[in-house]
Amino acid sequence: MVVGLARAELERGRPVEAAAALDRAIRQDPRSSEASLLRAYIDYQSGDYHAALTRFRRSLGSDLKE
Repeated sequence: MVVGLARAELERGRPVEAAAALDRAIRQDPRSSEASLLRAYIDYQSGDYHAALTRFRRSLGSDLKE
């Protein structure tokens, strides 16, 4: 439900609000790969590549080192 809200916020061009919704979703369910991947996408789009990579790896369960 919260991930759907985040998607709607992104479609409206409101990435800050989408990120906040996703952060709530991740706190509620830290294993939500959908929320984590979408949050990583927002990080990537905002130019925060390190955070995006960290979130992508975490959401995929990767232990790869940089």
